[in-house]
Amino acid sequence: MTKWKWARIIALLYLVSASAFAKEAKIDGSFKIDFLSKNAIVTFFERDEEGGSVVDAFLLLPNLDKNSYSSIRLATIPHEGAAPVIETVFAEDVDKDGKSDLVVLVKWRISHPGIGTDGDYYKSYVFSGNASRLSFEVPRLVKIEEKIGSGLDGTKEGVRSVFKYKDAGSIRRLLRE
Repeated sequence: MTKWKWARIIALLYLVSASAFAKEAKIDGSFKIDFLSKNAIVTFFERDEEGGSVVDAFLLLPNLDKNSYSSIRLATIPHEGAAPVIETVFAEDVDKDGKSDLVVLVKWRISHPGIGTDGDYYKSYVFSGNASRLSFEVPRLVKIEEKIGSGLDGTKEGVRSVFKYKDAGSIRRLLRE
């Protein structure tokens, strides 16, 4: 079995034990990415909470022995009228400090026909590449998140609404300006 299969199994066991209180849990996706360490894995774990599904984001960093991983909880992405969907994940030096930061773009399906609102709501979560492997915490870059913004792509109260930053390419172009 390859080390990536072992990493997914370890992540699944860790996350299931960490979320034992959830009604149902499943891995929503895992991505190999060079963030804080070569061959790191970002994994997303959907679980039910009162009020709807949330997604827990974890970073798995290879240990020195290269056969095991340390886990860092990045964030819990809330239910916003619908379950969050991870749209894209990429590493980019967004704060121009020479280290790759982690960008996670999330969307929620919004439908309120009574007020003429329908579409996808987008929001980015950006994590600093300056975090220490030993701190077990990865700070968010809130100023970068605010620059990207959040918004609805669809119809808002009967008026067409376009959110420009709904993929990795458009976010990268904005942040390189």
